[in-house]
Amino acid sequence: MSRRFRFALALFALPATFSPGAFAAEPSLLPLAAGVTVSSAEPAAQPEASSGGPARSTEFVQERHPNGKIRVEREVTQDANDNFVNHGVWTMFNDRGEETARGEYRLGKRHGNWQRSHVALRELDLPFAPNAAGFKGPFLSTAQFQDGLLDGVWLITDLEDRKVVELHYSGDRRDGKCTWYFPNGNVWREVAYKQGVRDGQFVEYAGDGSVAKQYQYTDGARVVVQVEWYKKGQKKLEVDTLQPPEFAGTVDDWWAGSSRELAADLQRQSAPVTIKVVGVRHGGWKLWHASGQLAASGQFEHDRPVGKFEWVHANGQQACRGEYVQGQPVGVWTWWHANGSKEANGSLQTGSQIGKWLWWDDEGRVVKSAQFTDSQSGLQLTLLPEGIQPPAADIDAAETAAKRPTRTASTPARAGHGPVIR
Repeated sequence: MSRRFRFALALFALPATFSPGAFAAEPSLLPLAAGVTVSSAEPAAQPEASSGGPARSTEFVQERHPNGKIRVEREVTQDANDNFVNHGVWTMFNDRGEETARGEYRLGKRHGNWQRSHVALRELDLPFAPNAAGFKGPFLSTAQFQDGLLDGVWLITDLEDRKVVELHYSGDRRDGKCTWYFPNGNVWREVAYKQGVRDGQFVEYAGDGSVAKQYQYTDGARVVVQVEWYKKGQKKLEVDTLQPPEFAGTVDDWWAGSSRELAADLQRQSAPVTIKVVGVRHGGWKLWHASGQLAASGQFEHDRPVGKFEWVHANGQQACRGEYVQGQPVGVWTWWHANGSKEANGSLQTGSQIGKWLWWDDEGRVVKSAQFTDSQSGLQLTLLPEGIQPPAADIDAAETAAKRPTRTASTPARAGHGPVIR
């Protein structure tokens, strides 16, 4: 007889007086009710909980229902303080002798594979697909434990072996992709977790498989795309922003069949007020000229520019290209005139010029050169709001002021970033 069929028979054989909470108590703490008897067999040698440890003697305990049927069979041992704790195989039965739960303990902590049954989904405190009533009970709940902590997969299936919920854990915290299903086998919800909080894609599907909801999360905070427009309806800015964290973790109790996400306490957050207003840039960042021509693009991580950034002139010619590491411009940076000829080229190290730098006019003639022996000799570049304009290529602040209008913070404060010499 298969394990699933055995569990199904056990649940259909439950007495009429059965209530969902009858088996909900923590098994390692089950009290001995009136009429329950306990018998102990001869001690047996069992391996120590830690791998390679000395043998540990155990006693076999049977707890009984008032009608004399066995309720729990378990092995116990004595800990360092001579307290009896569960250690070894633990099995629960209903009052007709049918098995309803099984697992193994190591010194009072669940370890390895566990399974138990539930008559109906209403016993479980979990989110389910909108038409979850289409699943058929009883339901088999299996999970993996490591030293008392959920570590592996918690899977709930119905009588027809259809998946209802599949949650992944590491060290008692959700970790990896967790999935909820429709009775027809299609996915209802997929959520990526990292160390207990949403981190990655959140997707909900309609019954026909089309996407109904889709979000991106980072450390429990949702990534939201913010868009600004020119007056004529042309897109000006598109930037991914991190909103205040929505979730602070989960509380999961496999035995009780309960799993809830904890809402973040926004009142206790120490993040700057600006995060609550417009969010922190995190992800893609794009700017457009009023003509619709892409003006700039790059990536942010927690409000710091990272990776390659590019600026484009209004006529479509490339204006500037460089790279950021942890918010600092580094490596080779290059500028171009609007006619496509190179304007300036040089290297940056943690925001400062280093090595040989060259500047050309729009006909390709060298107009300036400089050699910086170390990062301290070059002028420091800083990150300032630049709007759709590329960062300045000149190193001499006076020369910059003479050649082009001075750029100030009057540009929209969160429009963009580029290296500007001060």
